[in-house]
Amino acid sequence: MRLKQFDRLLDIHGPALARWPAARQAAARRLLEADPAARAAHQAACRLGALLDRVEAPAVDAAPLRVAAALARLPAQQPPLRWPVPVLLWDLLPRWPRGVALAAMAALGILVGLTDLGAPLAGSAASSARAASSADVSGLIFDPNPAIGLGQ
Repeated sequence: MRLKQFDRLLDIHGPALARWPAARQAAARRLLEADPAARAAHQAACRLGALLDRVEAPAVDAAPLRVAAALARLPAQQPPLRWPVPVLLWDLLPRWPRGVALAAMAALGILVGLTDLGAPLAGSAASSARAASSADVSGLIFDPNPAIGLGQ
């Protein structure tokens, strides 16, 4: 057994060789007899063990026990409210169809704004400039004061 392995086993099992694995006890005793560094490490571990034995165990506090007893008296939790499946799946749907729908609506709005969808046809009797300007959808939407001229 090497000193490094002895130190590791000393850290794991403590200074009492009787607590060590039976296969390692004889090799540890031989190393203690032969190596002064192993004896020094064993004596340091014995001193540390003696210091730890002098430390008193902390007193048991009753507060955690009272809290646990109070929690045990509480009623059981109710199951969470069940939502319908379509509502739950809304967040799981992919985002791109919503974006495509929004872009299509924006394109349609721009198309309506740039054209005169409500204007009379070019060959009809009511195709005067006044009729075309009053039927202009974009003019009705973007006119700052659309109420002017409605009674005419």
